[in-house]
Amino acid sequence: SQATFTIKAFLPNNEIRRFKLPDVKTFEQLTNAINNIFLNDEERKHEIVLKYRDERDDWVTFDTEDEFQDALEILRFEQTKSPIAALSVL
Repeated sequence: SQATFTIKAFLPNNEIRRFKLPDVKTFEQLTNAINNIFLNDEERKHEIVLKYRDERDDWVTFDTEDEFQDALEILRFEQTKSPIAALSVL
């Protein structure tokens, strides 16, 4: 099923940006979309830390396909209308 993420991006220059990424099914699709659509060349040199908000309202880091699939499952269950993930560029 389709997953639309609302992404919060915390950039190195202290800007916070918010945008949506539709139809994200794999961790690779998510990171490619973020890199290609959102980040500039300088920002791509920094580590990307991806987080989602879980059922206890905690921000949980994910960086593997398995963790991403867990995140999708939790986000679908918790917030089916607008799942939220956060992207931090450190």
